[in-house]
Amino acid sequence: GVELLITSGGTGLGPRDHTVAALGPLLEGRLPGVEQALHAYGRGRVRTAMLGRHLAGTIDKAIVVSIPGSPAAAADALQVLVPTLFHAFDILKGGGHGD
Repeated sequence: GVELLITSGGTGLGPRDHTVAALGPLLEGRLPGVEQALHAYGRGRVRTAMLGRHLAGTIDKAIVVSIPGSPAAAADALQVLVPTLFHAFDILKGGGHGD
């Protein structure tokens, strides 16, 4: 029954940042447009966002997204995700693409 799973943290370059390596192999399909949108938005706000590693995809019929752990970067990520992801739930269930 899970439709959305968001992980926070572990997306940087540090020795404790393992989220992308651990979660990536579990994804059945990637959502590169979501990853790119998160990256672009962050880069437009903070130069060091270019070092972040975003991951987005699907497992079964759930959308899985990893976002940065810092409160400011996580808030930025939600600004990108919220308007669009609700439309994606309908598509995953077989609904139309609409506008």
